[in-house]
Formats: sequence, C-alpha cells, structure tokens
Amino acid sequence: ADSHTGCEGCGVMELTITQKYQLYTYLAGASLVFTVLFVRLEFLLLGLPFLISLVWPHLWAEEPMYRLRSETFGRQGFEEEETLAQLAVEADTDLPLLEVTHRVAGRRRLAQEDERWVFSLSSDDSTSLTSTIDLASRGHFRIGRFRCRAADPSLSWWWGTKEAQGDPFSVFPRLRRFDLYGKLAREVGLFHGDHLSRSRGEGMELAGIREYTRGDSAGQINWRHSLRWGKLHINERTPERNTDVVIVVDTLRDVGQWPFTTLNSSARGAANLASFFLQRKDRVGFIEYGGPVGYITPSSGTRQLYAILDRLARMELSTSTASRDVRTLPPRSLPPKAQVFVFTTLLDRRSSIMVKELAIHGFRPIVIYMEPESIVGPLLDERSKFDGLALEYWRMLQKQKLHELESGGLPIISWDGESPLESHLFTVFSAQRRR
Repeated sequence: ADSHTGCEGCGVMELTITQKYQLYTYLAGASLVFTVLFVRLEFLLLGLPFLISLVWPHLWAEEPMYRLRSETFGRQGFEEEETLAQLAVEADTDLPLLEVTHRVAGRRRLAQEDERWVFSLSSDDSTSLTSTIDLASRGHFRIGRFRCRAADPSLSWWWGTKEAQGDPFSVFPRLRRFDLYGKLAREVGLFHGDHLSRSRGEGMELAGIREYTRGDSAGQINWRHSLRWGKLHINERTPERNTDVVIVVDTLRDVGQWPFTTLNSSARGAANLASFFLQRKDRVGFIEYGGPVGYITPSSGTRQLYAILDRLARMELSTSTASRDVRTLPPRSLPPKAQVFVFTTLLDRRSSIMVKELAIHGFRPIVIYMEPESIVGPLLDERSKFDGLALEYWRMLQKQKLHELESGGLPIISWDGESPLESHLFTVFSAQRRR
C-alpha cells in the first residue's frame, strides 16, 4: 500500500512534574514542618538534600528540541488484517529520557492497548518506531497518532508533549467468498451476471405464454400452444438486462457487545452481498435506514463497491426517534422493480413499518432477520427465573412480528451472522424460480 506521511509534531512546552519531584517536595516540606515544630536542626539537615534536588535542575534546565514525523501505510483495510504506523524521531539536543505513546483514536476503539516506548537519544541522533495495528472491527479511526514527552536529566519534570496527528483510516467489513456460482447459477440462471429481470420484454429466457393481441410480433407466436387451444398465443420473455439491487441496513437497534453485535453482522452481510452482485455486473445501491436516511444510488463497478464499503465502515447506531417514510427517498435511490434486501432485527416498530411500505410500493423485499437472541442468549443465564422468562417473552414477540410479515407473502431469512448466508439465499431464490 502507498505510505502517507503525517504532519510534523507540534505542541506547547508546559512543565509537568514527575512523581519523583512530588515525593521530594513532600519530604522537603515535612522536614521544614518538623524543624519548626520541634526546633531541631537535624530535621532540616535531613530535608536539605531534597531541597537541593528541587532547586538544582532549574539552574541548568535546557529545553529539549526534537522533531516528529509519522507515517502510515495505506488509508483503508479490512477486518482481520493488519496495518503499520511508523514514527521517526530526530533529536536536536540530548534527550535523557523520551516517552512515546501510540493511540488509535475513533468513536469505537480497536481491540488494542496503547503502545508505549521509553528510550534516550543523543544530539543529532534519530530513531524509528513501528507499531503493528490489528484491525479487529470495522470503523473510521485515526492511526499514527503519537504523543511524545521528554524529561529533564534529573527526571524531575516533563517538558510538555508533542503530538503527531496521524491520518484517517477506514476499516471495511471483511469480505468472504460468496459461494453462489455453482448450483445456484444452474438452478436460478445466474450466468455471467445476467439475472432474470422482473419485467418482460424481448430476450432469451421464457417468462410465460399469453394470448395474441394486435401489434404483437409474429415471430413470438407459439404454434404448438396455438394449435392446441385453437387461438393464437405468443411467448413472453425476460429482457437481456442486469438486475438493480438495493441493500437496506436497519440502524435503529443494535444488540450485543462490541465488536460482536447485530449491526456489525449486518454490515458484513451487506458488504458480501454487494460484492457478489457487483462482481456479476449488476447495479447495486445502498440505504442506511435510521434517523437521517442515507443512500447511495445504484451503480456498478469497483468504485461503487468501495463507496458502499466506506459507508458501512462509518455506519453507527441511530439515536433518532423520528419515523422516516421510504417515500421521502429520491426515486433514483429505489429504482422500479429493483430487488431489495433488508437487514434488520425488527426490534423497533419502525422497522416493520418500513418493510411493509416497501411491499406496498411494489417491491418484494427479502428480509434478512438478524437474530438478536443468538447474541444475547449466551449472555443471559437461562437458569435464572427472570432471565429465562424475559428471553422467552422476547422470542414470542419476535416470532409474532416474523409471522405477520410471512403471512403477507414476504420471504424471510433468519441469520445468526456467522453461518453462510448464501445457503439461506439459495432456498429463497430457488423458491422464486419455481414460482
């Protein structure tokens, strides 16, 4: 990956005393107090070395001069990968003691402790420090953020801090191979990215047979069927075109402990689904359904994939209580007859309403139900009377919501976030093909 160099370290040199300086101050103060109380010079003689240690460094104090330059390798990565951040330190004066700390800043911290180095440098000397960062969870972070502070030769105080700000870094949801190319391609007809369209027109795939009407092409007449029924019938075919796919992620509720949450699982599922359809040369769009509804209009290509991945990396739990209607979205974000996938936990009342509105407006969304009990269940003690009763009541409410959507004819996939999603999609696509 390309390397990016951060800005020079900057900071204000404000003195900060060390624990050693505090201890010497307490001991010197105690000796003075005891000298006054007991009128004994022995106590003053005991505290005199500590008084000298407090005053002497100020007489020979010299402000340390050094420069920082941070460097990061890349601006983006995927979960379960690693990246590097490097810091170059150049000393203009002697540095008896230099402390360097590396922090990964972001709304969600990576599963990594702050790294710390302590060393010394001579004048006109330099060194380089490298930090390995494990990308444990998706998010938007700032890496290469190093904080440095130098101590005086007596280790009595710190000469303030200098900081290298680092660079922004996006961690995308991990991508895994979506095994839908073999059996599903032969079963459903997904060859080279050409999915069956929901509209009818000229093409190669047979969609149905209807009676002949004036203006129909004579080349589409089905003679065998026409002779059988004594009337002219023509073949209807699906047009040769790619599918418009829109992926909706519900951010109204999130369950679990970071990074093992339903929202993170939804992000991974949406990323893999978008990658699969874009590899098949389809147009894919994205909608983040929460407080302020965000969207990416359907398009194709690698640029579209990374636009969706970046949106998924920045996706956060919505704290809005507003009820948003899908009709407020621009028409280009939901093309007519697009195939819609909805990742949701159905824990919020607005989620069920959103799915029903999609169905009312002519879409047939495939609901990918993110099972919250698969994440919360292990955290609860089912042997406990109250935990077991609460979990059972929760399951009953969720089953009622799922039954309400299923009774309306909507396909629902229950997914725990870990099992292969393609096996569930195969069942739904096969059922659609048979219908």
